[in-house]
Amino acid sequence: MRLKRLILFPALLGFTCAAARQGDNGFKLIEDTSRSLTAAEVLYKADAHPFIPASSQQFNPGFTRSVFWILLQLDSTTVPAANRLVIGNVHINRLDFYQVINGKPLRSYLTGDHFPFRTRPVASTEFCFPLSNESRVYLVRVDKSFESLQLTYRLTGSEQFAESTTTRLVITGVFTGMILLLLVFGLYMSVLTRQRMYLLYIAYLAAGWLWVLSDLGYGFKYLWPENPWFASRARPFFSQLTLILSVQYLVYFVGGLASLRMRKILNALSILALVFASTALLPVDLAKYPSLYLFLLKLIPATSLVYVILGLSALVVEIYRNNRMALFYLGALIPLMLMVSVNALNHAGMINITGTSLEQFGVPAGYLCEAVILCFGMVIQFNSYRLEKNRIQEAYELQRRQAISAVIETETNERKRIGDELHDIAGSMLSAARMNISSLQEKNIIGDDDARRKLETAEQAIAKVSDTVRSLSHAISPAALQLTGFKTAVSNIAGYFNAAGKLRFEVSMIGFEIHEPALEPLYTTLYNIVFELMNNTAKHSGASEAFIQLVRHPDSVTLLAEDNGKGMERPGLQATRGLNSVRNRVAHFNGNLSIDNTTTGLVISIEIPVTDYATKNSTG
Repeated sequence: MRLKRLILFPALLGFTCAAARQGDNGFKLIEDTSRSLTAAEVLYKADAHPFIPASSQQFNPGFTRSVFWILLQLDSTTVPAANRLVIGNVHINRLDFYQVINGKPLRSYLTGDHFPFRTRPVASTEFCFPLSNESRVYLVRVDKSFESLQLTYRLTGSEQFAESTTTRLVITGVFTGMILLLLVFGLYMSVLTRQRMYLLYIAYLAAGWLWVLSDLGYGFKYLWPENPWFASRARPFFSQLTLILSVQYLVYFVGGLASLRMRKILNALSILALVFASTALLPVDLAKYPSLYLFLLKLIPATSLVYVILGLSALVVEIYRNNRMALFYLGALIPLMLMVSVNALNHAGMINITGTSLEQFGVPAGYLCEAVILCFGMVIQFNSYRLEKNRIQEAYELQRRQAISAVIETETNERKRIGDELHDIAGSMLSAARMNISSLQEKNIIGDDDARRKLETAEQAIAKVSDTVRSLSHAISPAALQLTGFKTAVSNIAGYFNAAGKLRFEVSMIGFEIHEPALEPLYTTLYNIVFELMNNTAKHSGASEAFIQLVRHPDSVTLLAEDNGKGMERPGLQATRGLNSVRNRVAHFNGNLSIDNTTTGLVISIEIPVTDYATKNSTG
């Protein structure tokens, strides 16, 4: 038998040489539908297995159940520098490389996606086999049965191969760098806005680019080189994960879908994609169920095409409803959908772009284009969100100021009313009582000396109460500002509290020598703040001394209130009604209030920007 093979080999060699002259570089393809041929059978019985024309050095059968053999016969005209045989498909499950030496095929390499990456003769995403000087005939068994096969093969030199590999790596690196920048942007926006849409953008972008890296072979080379189990499942898993995240992201990006039916259909599609993704990760050998595996692999590109149709339909409906972001998303999705559709048709064998730059970088370029356009869309959304947020904040601030103004006006009016009533009613009644007592004393109606002394004491008490009521009415009424001026009015407040003799207020006022009519509302507010602070100090601090300082700066007014009392606990401070009133008044003028609660007393610092208030007051 061996002798027979040796006799047949020269005749076969003559056949292959003749075939090589008909083709390009001596490449021929043989389809093994039984998936059982050996290298020797292919070599010695080639006449029984018709060759597939291979002049273009590319072949796209789509989904297939067969194994294919590449027969390479080198003649004397082959350029010696072309010492590399390159199989362009980076996802072939198993490759057996044989070189025929002395008429006998010897397997030199066994590699593929079902083996660790280190089994490849050259560390490249493409399968590159060195050619030796010992053989002129080579056989390569290509096993991608029950999957989609797009096959390219070529002869090249080591330098040319290294150059092309570097070029692909640089292009992919540039694309990946841009994706990483977009991921950082998405993360920044997510932290800044706390919106789920940006997290979905990050997840969608990451899953999609992992699919791209898996499709280009760089995932296996750099991310999971020792995990061939995942290398053959990464593409279906990441493609379906990307589809799921794309559906969710689309809904958030356009602000929701108005069509309930469309939402249900897209959700059903997401569930189907989730089933496919989960199936890809099942810890079973899917090769044991080849027909089922082939059926699932055919469904995956079909699912992608269905998503393209549904996604376009949903966006068209939203655009018809005047959804501007849907129009923006459609513009971003068109290049990717076009590239994905072309890729799916190529995998299905309906078109042939195998070995072209469109096959290698069409989907990555489309995906990057979509990611960049969506990034601009999110920037537009963020600006709209920021403007809307500012508008809401301004409206809220306006309402808050109006509410505070109403409260301040109510308090001012109430104080004026109480002050007027104390002065007009209580003061008049006390004056009348004092006049009556004085009249009785002048007429000597009461002859009892003891009674006259008591009547005199009552008159003095009424006089003192009358003076106190008059001082109090002037102190609590803003009208005192108009009567005496700001500096005198504040000093009068201190005099009112100092009259009790239990607590002494020292007041220092710097820079208020010139009266500014435009600041009348601010004077009133400062006057009320000083009164509230002195009143709180007298009622709660237990201090014996207190200090109030008011300073007029060119662009602000500062107020410092200190006492040597016991201080107050912070919950008590926040619950104090008078202090809350002070906070509201300070906030009304865009001021700042700080409280330093020490063991030696309480220190309250207030700063009110006069420039901001004057501008607002002049425009309002």
